Amino acid sequence: MTKVEVGVTTDLKGYNLLRRNILKGSSSGRGEFRTIYKKWAVIYRRFLFRRFKKFSKGGGNWRKLKKSTIRNKGHSLILRDTDTLLDSLTPVFSKLPGQYERIIPGGIEVGIRGGKHPKSKVSVGQLASFHQTGAGNYPARKIIVRMGRKGTIGITKALKVGVNKMVEKTKVVK
Repeated sequence: MTKVEVGVTTDLKGYNLLRRNILKGSSSGRGEFRTIYKKWAVIYRRFLFRRFKKFSKGGGNWRKLKKSTIRNKGHSLILRDTDTLLDSLTPVFSKLPGQYERIIPGGIEVGIRGGKHPKSKVSVGQLASFHQTGAGNYPARKIIVRMGRKGTIGITKALKVGVNKMVEKTKVVK
């Protein structure tokens, strides 16, 4: 039988530094937490982007377009006349019209806000809101929704990777 021994040495100074970094970083969005929160935003926007593309082709619970609307538009894609709403959900934040991202204590806000729409008098954010809620003549077509369990796995992984980097930097475990 083989005997395996593992030794772990902890450095409480490193632990205290790690603790401070986690407490300060998670609330301010600085340091490694900035990277973590930015990764979370990419994961969430990727989820919304893919969902939007699928639903705009009729593969979801968005109400289908009327035949007369399809005739007038010349296609059956839902909310895809200019792709401005879809572009506002592009996974990598690049300040496209309507893209919104802001680090807040304990996380990051992601959504659609403001932004000039190329063919409308209302902003991209207002247009998204009309469709989100079903305002006026628009049927409700949810654009910003909660992620399912599959999406939260990626967010959890990004957190673990970030915290592991902090552990390595502070040399809590040698």
